[in-house]
Amino acid sequence: VGGLKDSSGFLLHAKAAACTGVTPVARPMAPYIPPGAATVTVHHAQGRFVAQGDVSSISDTHKASMQAAIASELVTSENLVRITVQPASVLIQFEVEYPTLSEAESARDHLSTRMTTPSQASDFFSAAGIVATTAPSWATRSETRAVTTEGKERFPGWGIAIVILSVSLFVVLLVVLVFVLTRERAGKPIFVPLQVPSVTCQKFTGTSTKAAASTASNEGASSV
Repeated sequence: VGGLKDSSGFLLHAKAAACTGVTPVARPMAPYIPPGAATVTVHHAQGRFVAQGDVSSISDTHKASMQAAIASELVTSENLVRITVQPASVLIQFEVEYPTLSEAESARDHLSTRMTTPSQASDFFSAAGIVATTAPSWATRSETRAVTTEGKERFPGWGIAIVILSVSLFVVLLVVLVFVLTRERAGKPIFVPLQVPSVTCQKFTGTSTKAAASTASNEGASSV
């Protein structure tokens, strides 16, 4: 009897398989994947059991406590643990996400050894105040979904601004260069080299000075 599975693929525990009255849980619909989108496949270790009370008695605090207990036992992040509840008295289902099927199967097998009876399941979730009335059943589930950028580093806004500014400056310089070359080819250059006028300087020598002085002396003598 221990190898029986329900219609949703869960392996029923031997004591629970005989008479659980557990309503099969419908598998979640596959997420929409846009054509051509990159995809990633993740795998889930799943367990579920019936507990006392009704759905309204399981608050977010109870769920958070159950998440913490499972994450602590499997040494994984609480963000990868999902808790759902459905009527039946209270059908509690939990699953833990892993990147490989072997890891999901290992987690499933580990948890199944920790919760083989309703009493053990109640003890496991004692911090959440959950009292199990059936032993958990176990399964794994694989899911393929589109890759998202959530949680990944994105190009910063200031980096985008620098890229835009650099491209704009490059375009402006390119336009100016084309304009200058066009004017050069048309014989109307924008930049014309300056023409420095030549200056003729007479060389000053001592001989010329003496000649001028002698001439002046002779003129003075003649006048006398």
